[in-house]
Amino acid sequence: MQTPDGKLLALQQDMELEYWLEAADACDFPKPNVTDSKHFRVKLLPPERDQDKLKNQKDQAKQEQQQHETKQDDALKKEEQKRQDEQKRDKERAESEKESLNSGGKPDKGENKPKENPSRSSQASRRMPKTRRKTRRRRTKRSD
Repeated sequence: MQTPDGKLLALQQDMELEYWLEAADACDFPKPNVTDSKHFRVKLLPPERDQDKLKNQKDQAKQEQQQHETKQDDALKKEEQKRQDEQKRDKERAESEKESLNSGGKPDKGENKPKENPSRSSQASRRMPKTRRKTRRRRTKRSD
């Protein structure tokens, strides 16, 4: 910690500190807008010498950390299992599609669709929309 002069401040027992956050914007006319947070006070106490209390706090912190790590491990395992299941399903789908193609069939996705009249579908694919034809003609005329 530093004093307003920039010198180091030696913290001592029974010293009371007041702290807060202060924010200023980049406004340069007429002056920056400055605001500060709620002020807090802290009194520095001597270190606790009660070994049992310190040991209980350490044990509790250790247990909380282990519980947190266990939760994270479980979440990671679930994510990994889900990822593996998805990969397995994708692999099975790909194999079944490959088998159906090899046997001369079509993929499962298109089997339920009604089939179009082949003469109409071939005519429709040869025709182009009128607007597109005009655009192409214009392009060829301009390039000549």
